[in-house]
Amino acid sequence: MIKANPSDYPDLIDLDVGENNLAGAIFDDRNPEVFQIVLDYLRTGTIDQHLLSDQRQRRKLLHLLQKEAEYYLLTGLIDLTTASLSRT
Repeated sequence: MIKANPSDYPDLIDLDVGENNLAGAIFDDRNPEVFQIVLDYLRTGTIDQHLLSDQRQRRKLLHLLQKEAEYYLLTGLIDLTTASLSRT
């Protein structure tokens, strides 16, 4: 597992959800498969290495994760994906 520092998480509470959101929910149209990995990272502070075991898909997944990390301003995940990409 790749371990991260949970203190690197952004303050997601201050997101501007707009006035038209009657339910108070945030709609975020992102890649659901990659978002699941991001959620697991936020819960555990790690990326499970078995997800990166397929060498053919490893770089592609790391690039997708890095884009999501940049979108959500997850500096810890950006650092992890950057370091992992430099090793592959």
